[in-house]
Amino acid sequence: MMTIHRSTTAALLVAASLFASLATQTAAGKESASSQPVVKRSIAIAELGFTDGANFGSLGGTQEFFFPVPRAARVTSATLSLGYDEASPFDGRRSVLIQVGERTVVSRALPAGHDRQMIEVPLGAGDFAGDFVKVSVIYSGAFTNDRCADVRSANDRFTVLPETALKLNVAQDSLNQVSTVLTLMPGRIAVGIPERKLTEREAAAVISAVRLFKARGREVEVVPLTQLLARPGADDSAWQRGDVVIASPQDFGDRLHADAASSTATSAASVVRLADGPGLLLSGSDPQIAANLLGSDWQIAAADHAIRVDAMQPMPRSQDRLTFDKLGLATPVSHVPGEAVWTASFSARDIPPGRWPAALNLDLGIGEDGSEIPAVANVFVNGRFIASTRAAKQGITHLYAKLPHGLVSLDNQVRVVVQRQSRTGDCTYLPANFPAQLLGSSALELGSAEQPAHDFFSVASNARDQLTVVVRDPAAETQRTALQTLGIVAADLVPTGTPIVVKYATSDSLPETSSAFVAWGNFRFAGADSPVRIDAGKVLVRTRAGTPLFSLDGTRSTLIAQIVTPPGAPSGIWLSHPGASAMPAPQTVGLDRGNVAFVDQTGVTLALSTEREKLIEVTYPESTSWRAVITRYRVWLIGAVWLLITLTVVVALQRIQRRRQRERGEQ
Repeated sequence: MMTIHRSTTAALLVAASLFASLATQTAAGKESASSQPVVKRSIAIAELGFTDGANFGSLGGTQEFFFPVPRAARVTSATLSLGYDEASPFDGRRSVLIQVGERTVVSRALPAGHDRQMIEVPLGAGDFAGDFVKVSVIYSGAFTNDRCADVRSANDRFTVLPETALKLNVAQDSLNQVSTVLTLMPGRIAVGIPERKLTEREAAAVISAVRLFKARGREVEVVPLTQLLARPGADDSAWQRGDVVIASPQDFGDRLHADAASSTATSAASVVRLADGPGLLLSGSDPQIAANLLGSDWQIAAADHAIRVDAMQPMPRSQDRLTFDKLGLATPVSHVPGEAVWTASFSARDIPPGRWPAALNLDLGIGEDGSEIPAVANVFVNGRFIASTRAAKQGITHLYAKLPHGLVSLDNQVRVVVQRQSRTGDCTYLPANFPAQLLGSSALELGSAEQPAHDFFSVASNARDQLTVVVRDPAAETQRTALQTLGIVAADLVPTGTPIVVKYATSDSLPETSSAFVAWGNFRFAGADSPVRIDAGKVLVRTRAGTPLFSLDGTRSTLIAQIVTPPGAPSGIWLSHPGASAMPAPQTVGLDRGNVAFVDQTGVTLALSTEREKLIEVTYPESTSWRAVITRYRVWLIGAVWLLITLTVVVALQRIQRRRQRERGEQ
C-alpha cells in the first residue's frame, strides 16, 4: 500500500512538472509571436475599383470582393470591417448575408427605415488559403405576401460603403518577395530618384513605374531619393505609402549595399526596407525592363527577394477582336426576378495599335422563366442606347451593335440590361429568380483607326511597338515634375508592358519617330502647325462674341497639351509650359476629347478642338500679326469689302448707262 502511494505521488509530481514546462513554453511562444514586428495594411474596396461602393435594390443582389493577399504573406491577425447603408420605406423581411470564402460570418435582419452600420468580423487562418480573400455580400428579402404586388414598388436600397476594408497584420519578415510587396503596396506610392540628371534609360524606368501604378489606380508622386532613405518607421506602424527606388549603387552608398549586387544585371528588382516600410529597388543598366515585368502577367514569377531580368517582349495582341475574357472583365451570373445589369469598362489603351472599336458582339445566356413573353436585352455605351434584341428561346442570345463614330473615347463603359416581365396574371406566382449571364466570349469587333489623330484619346492607336518620349534639355530641379506628368500621360496612352524610349533633345527640332510620341519642352515642328502658339505671348480663349473663357500668361502655372502630326510621322502629344511660373504636378491628367487642353495642378482645366469648335476661338492679344488684325477687325473689314464691291458695281453701271445715252444721242 505504501509503495502504491509513493508511485502515485511520483507520477503526480512528474505530470505537474511536464504541465508547468509545457505552460512555460506556450507562454514563451505567445510572447515571442506577440513581440514579432508586424506591418499593418488596410485594403479598402475603393482600391479594388469600387470607388462608390456596391449598390443593390429590388430586394436582391450579390457582390463578390476579392482582396489580394499573397499566400507568401504570413498574416498574424485580420479583421473584415464592412460598412453598409440601407433604407426601405415599407415593413418587410429583408436580410444581408456576409460570407468569407464559403464560410458564413454574418447573417442579420434589416429593419424598416434607414440604417447605417459598420460590422467588424475577425478572420482566421483558414480564410487565407490562396492568393485572394473572397468576401460575398448577399442581399435579399420580400416586403409583402401579396402575389399581385410588383417587386419594383419596394423602392429599397442597400449599399456596401467604399470604406469597407480588410485590415491585416502581416509579419514583417514575410514581406521578402518582390511580387508580395508589389501586391500589398498601399494606395499612395512614392518613386524616389537621385537629385541629379538621370540617364535616358533611368528616366524611361521612372516613367514606366509611374505608368504601372497609375494604371492600377494608385496616387503616385516622384520624390527625392533622400526622403526614402531616411530611418525606417517604427515597427507595428500602419503601412500608408509604398516606396520604389530607381537609382544606381553610387546614389545610395552603403544604405542599400545588401541589394546593390543585383545592379550589375541588365535589369533587377529587389525588396528593401525604406522609410515607409517594405519597398522595391529597381536597378541595373536598363531598370525599365524590371518595371515592365512587374506590370505584366509575369509578375507572379517575381517570387523571390531579388530577381534579374535580361529581356522582355510585349505580348502580341489580337488585331480583329477583343473578348471580354481577354480584357479581364468579370461578368458573374445574376439571379434576379425582373432586371439584370452588367457593367464592363475598357480603355483606349486596351486597343491594339492601328485599330479601333467598330462594333459590339455580345453573347448572353438567359434562363427560361416559362413565360410566353421573352426577355429583352439592351446595350448602352457611355450612357447612349445602342441596340436591343429579344432573348432566344433556346441556346445563346446574340446581340450585334455597330458603334457610331465618335462615341468611343478614352475610358468607356458598356452597360447591358436584361429585362423580363414578371409573371403576375391571376396573382398565382410569387416573384422567382431566374439566371442570366453576359458571357466572356462577348467581344469588341475592331476596325481601322483614324490617321492622323484628331483627339487625344486616338493618339493611343498611333503607338506601335513603343512610346517615344522626347524631353528638351531636362533640368535636375524640374525633372521630378516632368517625369511624374509624363508617366501619368503615358498611363492613358499605352499598356504597362509597352516599352518607353526616352530621348534627350538639345535643340528645338524633334527627332524622327516611327510611333506615337510625347514631347516635353519648347520645340519647333517643321511642316506641322500646332493648334496653339506659345511664342505669341498671352493666350486668350474666348467665344466668337468676344466673351473670355480662359486666359494664360507667364504668371499662371499651366501646361499646354496639344496634338501635333509631323509630316510622314504618327501623331503625338506636345506638352509645354510657357512662362516662368511654377510647373504644375497634377495627379490626374485624363487627356480625352479635343486637340488642345490646358492642365493645372488639379488636371484639365479646359479642353477644346480647334478643328471642330465653331463657337470658341484661340487668340493672342499681344500679337500684332496680320491674322490677329484680321480676326480683331473682321466685321469692319467685311463691311469695307462689301462697300468697295458696291461702289465698284455702281460705277460700272453708271459707265454703262452713260455709254448707252451717248449712243442714243448720236443716232
